Amino acid sequence: MVLTKSNREEKKTLEKENAILCTKIDDLEQYSRRKNLRIYGVPQEKGEDTTKKVLDICKNVLKLDTSVHDIDRCHRIRTKSPKKENSKKPPAILVKFVRYNTRRLVFNNKKMLKGNKLYFIKEDLTKTRLEILTAANEIFGFKNVFTLDGTIYVYKEGRRHSIRSVADLDKLS
Repeated sequence: MVLTKSNREEKKTLEKENAILCTKIDDLEQYSRRKNLRIYGVPQEKGEDTTKKVLDICKNVLKLDTSVHDIDRCHRIRTKSPKKENSKKPPAILVKFVRYNTRRLVFNNKKMLKGNKLYFIKEDLTKTRLEILTAANEIFGFKNVFTLDGTIYVYKEGRRHSIRSVADLDKLS
């Protein structure tokens, strides 16, 4: 099929519009996750109460006064990958807090986990953002990459750069 000049222009326009829509969808999905955190390293037991385990970590490790009323939902994340299912690491716990402020407090207090080899806390990112974060960590190293409210940041040359796409990574590297 031969594309005419007007068809090529229309195709370019549609590709740009599609990219914009994909970005907007990702932004909406990330916003819907703004009250969520993932907690890794929590040993799994049969018939466990994940809410109680999260509250214990908040109280005893993070030194926060949280209650069952601060958590909307809390459960283990099922893995789809057979490789991860056979892993000795327990699946992460996804926690949805009732209020964003409580979630922010827990996320900010993750610094209390320094030196703790068992637990770590991450934001609940969309698949797209998780892929970008993984690529950023490979290029710039874990110490120079972080997330805040679903946005990925990279430290380079003493400046903080916001990363929204793989193209942003390419420009920065």
